[in-house]
Amino acid sequence: MVKRLIRKEKLDLIGLTETKIQEFKAWDLKRCWGNTTADWEQVTARQNSGGALITWNQQIFSKLNYFTMQRWLCIVGELNESKTKCVFCVVFAPNSHDERQVVWDHLRRIKAHFQIPWIIMGVNS
Repeated sequence: MVKRLIRKEKLDLIGLTETKIQEFKAWDLKRCWGNTTADWEQVTARQNSGGALITWNQQIFSKLNYFTMQRWLCIVGELNESKTKCVFCVVFAPNSHDERQVVWDHLRRIKAHFQIPWIIMGVNS
């Protein structure tokens, strides 16, 4: 499904939640992209639950840094052509209102340190 989506829609970056995968292998993602320029960061699943992934075409986007916790993953990088710096985050927020508030409060504190655009993807139950 991911391979078909990446190729059909000619995506440059994609964020996924609930991957339920302990470890992604380079050849799996490179096969999805159809080239060897794919890169990624992930939050590993716990006992077949959770997990998040951001994967991108390195010809389009260059990673400068990343931040992660069990419920979110953020990649700081630069769009290669325009040299525009930005942050891509994928979030899988908990069902509990109080726990969800903790996730978003944490992300707000981190965002306060960046004066660049943020793009957030994911699920907020």
